[in-house]
Amino acid sequence: MGEITEVMQIGDQRYFLIDSRHWTFGSRRLLPTWAISSIDLVDRVCITEIAHETVRRAPDFDPFRLTDPRYIQVLRNVFGRANEVG
Repeated sequence: MGEITEVMQIGDQRYFLIDSRHWTFGSRRLLPTWAISSIDLVDRVCITEIAHETVRRAPDFDPFRLTDPRYIQVLRNVFGRANEVG
């Protein structure tokens, strides 16, 4: 899927910032930590069971909107499990 570049806490959820510029949609996305099924620590690559289309629906990473409740709600709506702390 992409390279893990950072781990961050947004509200009550932890996310991996994934650089997927070498993948088909070519951008950076936040993925909830619970969505990652395995991590290659040497190459910093993560594998997920989430469908490509679901990841594509996630908003592009925007560091200026991390405290915007609407941005956070979009992330939760895309990935579901809105109340799960990961």
